[in-house]
Amino acid sequence: MKAGPGRHGLKTHRRVGGSSAAVGIAAMVLAVLGSNTPALAAGGDLLSTCMFCAAEAPAPSGAGASESPALLRSVAMGLEMGLSSNVAGVAGIVSTLGPGAIAGKPFGSQAQVLAKLSLLGSPDFVEPVARARSIHELSVTASCATGVQVVVSEETASDVVSTGDTVRWLARLRSERPTGEPEQVYEVGLRVQKVERQRTTLLVCRPVAPGKEGTSSIQASVGFALSILRGKRLYDASLAALAETHANEGKDRPTGKLVGLLDKLEWDHMKTGGTSYGCSLDVAGAVTLGDHVAVGAAVHNLVGFMEWDGTTHIKGIINTDTVVMDEQGYVSYAPTMSGTQFTDNVRYDFTRTLEIGLAACVRGTQADMRLHYDGSRVRPEARVRLGPLRRALIVEAGCSGTEGMSQGPLWSLAVSRSDGQCAFAIVTDALDPSRARSLSLRVQVGLHF
Repeated sequence: MKAGPGRHGLKTHRRVGGSSAAVGIAAMVLAVLGSNTPALAAGGDLLSTCMFCAAEAPAPSGAGASESPALLRSVAMGLEMGLSSNVAGVAGIVSTLGPGAIAGKPFGSQAQVLAKLSLLGSPDFVEPVARARSIHELSVTASCATGVQVVVSEETASDVVSTGDTVRWLARLRSERPTGEPEQVYEVGLRVQKVERQRTTLLVCRPVAPGKEGTSSIQASVGFALSILRGKRLYDASLAALAETHANEGKDRPTGKLVGLLDKLEWDHMKTGGTSYGCSLDVAGAVTLGDHVAVGAAVHNLVGFMEWDGTTHIKGIINTDTVVMDEQGYVSYAPTMSGTQFTDNVRYDFTRTLEIGLAACVRGTQADMRLHYDGSRVRPEARVRLGPLRRALIVEAGCSGTEGMSQGPLWSLAVSRSDGQCAFAIVTDALDPSRARSLSLRVQVGLHF
């Protein structure tokens, strides 16, 4: 299970319009929220495959016929689900939103997201940015030979990012009675993004400059992972505004006022006449240092983009003083909105990342250390792998730097069979499930030929 770079972060190129005041608010708020769209898992672990390939010594010359490569060696089906948030714990989100939250489908329309944030947020929320992310991936992996894989997957990623003021404003609207404290202006910023796409990845690693028989020459390998992408759905809505609340005569809850800019993109393969396509290319290399140590490096998204042609684009100014919240936490309002709707082509560029790895194997125990750099920060990762143990089981435990939404490092535990018939992995930021703010599960079953 991967939990970091190797995932496709996206950056968007879009035009900005509207009044100068609204644009100024949007620039200020969106600068805080950032411009990345949902991250989706990359196909396969290219660097690990390259390091393993480098360590695999070829058959010595004249040692007899080697095993002929099979056309298809194994087939595996995997399901991954992940949920992260710094607004509330995973247990609280699931209890509020239902089991669909961990199944990868917790976020819907912009109004529904407002409701969910209002239910989960607290007036005492102190973080400058609130985040929630859900990832769902169903994949089939076919291994054709050592170092050759084909991965076909369908992925869904949902992201909600807002300013801390957005959470506090919604919590203030939810309060049963207005306080006597003077009202303040809230810098509301909300970005809701959902991407559904299909991906086909070809991963190839091959040894180069093999060592000679009876020598300790360095062995090396190089590889690449090429992904072809096809979009299914895109939803990307941004709201940047100034808001406040005021007492509502005859009612327990206050009424909100909101003035700002709405910018929304929508694309659906069932409704939109345009096409959506993209690709990404990862490259990697590894060398062995002696018999038990290998080092390597990989560049993810050396080339990477996704186009959404014929996207419906709505831009406008929202001005309303009728925002109210009911007992279930759902927001309703009757806005006065002026703006435009047009068709546009949208391009997302994948964030390029660098991964450096070191692996050592001693007496059946393998230690693996990684550094991931995405241009803004370095995220460390370390894993220890034991096995095969009894019943051909392999156990792997690891720890990695925070993904930005959890409150601490991420801990991982994976158990699998050495023949690849089944595997289970969990990644979380807390050993106590009731306190976890980040949780990811992966289950895999397969056949080995």
